[in-house]
Amino acid sequence: MIAKDKNALICDMAETYKVFDLRALPVPMLATLAAGLRDDSRIKIKLSGARAATDTLLLASIADALNFLAWAKTKAAQTGKNRPKSF
Repeated sequence: MIAKDKNALICDMAETYKVFDLRALPVPMLATLAAGLRDDSRIKIKLSGARAATDTLLLASIADALNFLAWAKTKAAQTGKNRPKSF
């Protein structure tokens, strides 16, 4: 995790555990705490290669569906014009 993005790990550790100096902890404790970070922590999102957190992607999907449904009821939808862009 440190090799991938040290700053993201530091931010996550400070936010979650109030640990500001990673060198102050023994390596096994640091590894345990890092493994226990939430799935939507900065470092875990970066490690997974995702562009955003799962809840953010879900909200964007909901907004896209709602925009499409609203557009589908317009006259422009009958001709296929002005289709809303996806988030």
